[in-house]
Amino acid sequence: MSTSARPERSAPDRSVPDGSVLDGAPSAPALPDYSLAEVEVVTDPAVVKAIFDPSRGTLLESLLERAASVQELAAAVDRPKSTIAHHVKVLHDAGVSRIVRTRRVRGREEAFYGRTARLFAVGDVRLPPRRDEPGLFETAAKESAAAVEEDDLRGVTRYAWISPDRPRSSGSG
Repeated sequence: MSTSARPERSAPDRSVPDGSVLDGAPSAPALPDYSLAEVEVVTDPAVVKAIFDPSRGTLLESLLERAASVQELAAAVDRPKSTIAHHVKVLHDAGVSRIVRTRRVRGREEAFYGRTARLFAVGDVRLPPRRDEPGLFETAAKESAAAVEEDDLRGVTRYAWISPDRPRSSGSG
């Protein structure tokens, strides 16, 4: 009876690039199975909003390891496919995720999504001015135009900004 010597299997190298070990157990660096930029600077407020939504942030973290379909993402985060499809569409429309490959499943194309960058850095975000209510300087300028023309600019103006959804009281008590 002959015994064949099996080669010893060595455990895969699961240490992080700098050789450190987390929580006493080696772990592999998260490397996606597709190409992506190292850093993308985000300055559009809509993109920042898309990235910082908690559900979409979780999806982006999942896509850092490997590309995934909507079905795989839904199973990973235990949420309905329709909800995940919405969030993936928002990320795709914002330009922070892209289709990295497709495959044919039961007669239709299944898309696999990946991130566009390993790290998203928020740059100088400029919010557009709100036009639904006038600014303090605009209001003051309009109210003082006549006084400026008459060279009689004096007075005190007080403002109370009450949101339209706040109920009005009809009396003092």
